[in-house]
Amino acid sequence: MDSKAQKQAVDLVMAMDLKYDDYREVAAELLQRIEPGAYGTPLYNALARLGMNLAFEAVALRENGATGKIEVYLRQRTANEAYPLQWHAPGSVMCVGEDWRKVANRLANEFGTDIVSYEEIGELFTKEERGPFLSKIFLVQLDGDPREDDRHHWYPADNLPEVTVDHHEEHIIPLAVMKYAVKHGIRVRARIEFVR
Repeated sequence: MDSKAQKQAVDLVMAMDLKYDDYREVAAELLQRIEPGAYGTPLYNALARLGMNLAFEAVALRENGATGKIEVYLRQRTANEAYPLQWHAPGSVMCVGEDWRKVANRLANEFGTDIVSYEEIGELFTKEERGPFLSKIFLVQLDGDPREDDRHHWYPADNLPEVTVDHHEEHIIPLAVMKYAVKHGIRVRARIEFVR
């Protein structure tokens, strides 16, 4: 169905002057026809505001041998996603019927390589315009080098791109860096401050 036909269908339902309960029944009937899984951005964003969303934040870190700095792998979001054109650690929402391994397998598309292992290191609650999210934060180990291009790149953890998703810059990445440093015997300051 093209966008013109979609608009006509929505206009037809809206012109019926239904009561709220009737809209809920129509929406429920239509949703019965949707297969569980990846819904696409417009439908997912419409549904996300209605309940709690559980997310898998996959933080890949490495120590740069030349600089000695800890680097984080980031992906730039597209213009039609939440946080348009901002950088973030790859992540995804858990879909119905999935476990963490299935989410990690889907995230291989963002990394361009498989996630070999993942370790939960914390969680973060955020209330976004599209709904509330409980993000489980994982340190991930990749199977080889991830893709690197204009939208996928390693950055020093203390020198992130200027347009990084706030809660990634302020909470997710610093927590992951501290856990990584402890695990690998790397000394870092107790509080990481990101200065632009």
